[in-house]
Amino acid sequence: MDIWAVNLNSLAESPSLWEPYLAMLDEPVQSKLARFRQPADRLRSLCGEMLLRVYARDCWHLPAGGLTRTVNAYGKPALAGYSANHYNLSHAGRWVAAVFDREPVGIDVEAVLPIDMAVAKHYFSASEAEWLRQQPDERRLTQFYRLWTLKESYIKAEGKGLSLPLNSFAFQLDPGSGIRFSPPSDRTETVWHFRQYNIDPDYALSVCARQPGFPDRVETIDWTELGRRFLALF
Repeated sequence: MDIWAVNLNSLAESPSLWEPYLAMLDEPVQSKLARFRQPADRLRSLCGEMLLRVYARDCWHLPAGGLTRTVNAYGKPALAGYSANHYNLSHAGRWVAAVFDREPVGIDVEAVLPIDMAVAKHYFSASEAEWLRQQPDERRLTQFYRLWTLKESYIKAEGKGLSLPLNSFAFQLDPGSGIRFSPPSDRTETVWHFRQYNIDPDYALSVCARQPGFPDRVETIDWTELGRRFLALF
């Protein structure tokens, strides 16, 4: 398993540094990205495409061209014809992150921003909401996003979308025992593993995987280096 991440900083404000890469993508992908009205959204999606293509060629040794995306009934993407190659992408704010493995995986990164804690009562299990309520004021927001990214990473790894209600499963975060997971009652047969990474004090990042072989750290790739490796595909 590998986890890659790119810090985009203020690149959205400098289109000349990234727009040329758009023209190198397949026409359907170009059309998809063109539908994003905000340059920042277009840039984050472009970066995800570049990460996937570079990893597929450099690490999985797949053909540089002709990678076709497919989605399941719930919208989870996969590489057509390469069922043994699993990936997942996530982006928020200045970060784009990706996880790659030979088994299903999910990743979620979120900016730690102020939020109405009443959200927890609607989307968290009763035990999670109560645990969050008991957290010290100065830690409650960060802990909210730790839980949220764990739940999103699981949803994405399962590939069932919101057909899995967020309050149908629960996490317990204990300093001494790590991350404990209580799956939905109808999915107890599948074992999932979780890990969280600190890539930025203002962000939370969680990964869910079938296998426990998590890397010790997230590999941060500089935008210039990603661009160089992307150009080498052509």
